[in-house]
Amino acid sequence: MRRILRSEPRRIFASGGQEVNHKSVDSDVLDSAYVIVDFQSGARAMLELCMFAEASKHQEEVSLVGTRGKLEAFAPSHGTKQDDESEVNFRRCLRSSKFIAEYEERELAESAPRAERELAQKFD
Repeated sequence: MRRILRSEPRRIFASGGQEVNHKSVDSDVLDSAYVIVDFQSGARAMLELCMFAEASKHQEEVSLVGTRGKLEAFAPSHGTKQDDESEVNFRRCLRSSKFIAEYEERELAESAPRAERELAQKFD
């Protein structure tokens, strides 16, 4: 995420545990977790880990969601040794230019008062 966002983490929250796998052995492997990373740029990333959802179609799914759209990538299904060329292993969805313009306009309108408050706090 650091490479994609070109920003460093500012704050990290993580929670995980050994809920199903590795419970009966002495192991430091977590089989479930949530991690939220706030970046200096203002972006936020989240990782959800679940190593016991065996009924899922794909072994791994990665999604990036942002202002301009969503990108998803899928690893092969459980038990599959190689990619099935008939299966789509990624999906890209772009938001409309109207949505992006309205979003950026709202962000700009909200950021101006915030910047004024922050400046006023520096001089208080």
